[in-house]
Amino acid sequence: MAPGDHVRLGAGAHLGQGGLRHLHSLHGIFQLVLGVAVLGKALASTAFRFLNLALVHLDLALELLDQVLQAYLVFLILVVLCGQLLQRTVVLSQGLDVILVLLLED
Repeated sequence: MAPGDHVRLGAGAHLGQGGLRHLHSLHGIFQLVLGVAVLGKALASTAFRFLNLALVHLDLALELLDQVLQAYLVFLILVVLCGQLLQRTVVLSQGLDVILVLLLED
């Protein structure tokens, strides 16, 4: 081996170590980017869970409102039907009064 060859090998070895440092720093940057991506995915998953929770809450609130309004509607129908029954009773009573008055006048 010639003395000049040894210098070339030393320079190549020095460049090889520098390249390894660059690869190591690139590896660190890729790990950081991957960590940020995983964190972003976890945050998105959490956000979707909160959105799902809010939608479930809305669904339950609408179900409750539906049940209350249905009961209210049944109550209104019952009141209307009772009113019609009472009106017919009053009309029948007035009709019987008229007949009784006509019978008593004769």
